[in-house]
Amino acid sequence: MTGLLRLEAPVISSVQGFAAGGGGFGLVCASDIVIAAESAKFLAGATRVAMAPDAGVSVTLSRLVGLRRAMSILLTNPVIPAAEALQMGIVTRVVPDAELAEASLALARELAAGAPKALAATKRLVWAGTGTSIEQCLSEEARTVAELSGMADAREGLAAVIERRQPVFTGR
Repeated sequence: MTGLLRLEAPVISSVQGFAAGGGGFGLVCASDIVIAAESAKFLAGATRVAMAPDAGVSVTLSRLVGLRRAMSILLTNPVIPAAEALQMGIVTRVVPDAELAEASLALARELAAGAPKALAATKRLVWAGTGTSIEQCLSEEARTVAELSGMADAREGLAAVIERRQPVFTGR
């Protein structure tokens, strides 16, 4: 899961059916944005089969839902319906089953049209900042903003706002 967290591109998970164990639930917890079908269900499941959480779930889940709730989920293995997963912060959005593919593709297209370096930097800052103090994050944010402000995409983004048009980002 480290690869997903370090991947520069935003990771969108589109969940239909069950997301269980490290390969399913772990992937969801390591994703940047999660869109779930109304019928989707989530299950940690490790202790149910005499194992411990894997795929980083012991850390990512507690960062998403808080320590006490994560502990309860990991120890008792409830099957969590999509609506409840949304309330907990495990998923970003729940859509009707028939709209899952369309909603996921629309989001992917929206992100693909964004400034790749800015998206990558934002993702890195958010994941790295989870669990650290605001003071520790401020200098890294300032360094990142200074770096991005000198890029062509930043100039294009500002020009597009001033000219009231959609920006065309190149990743430079």
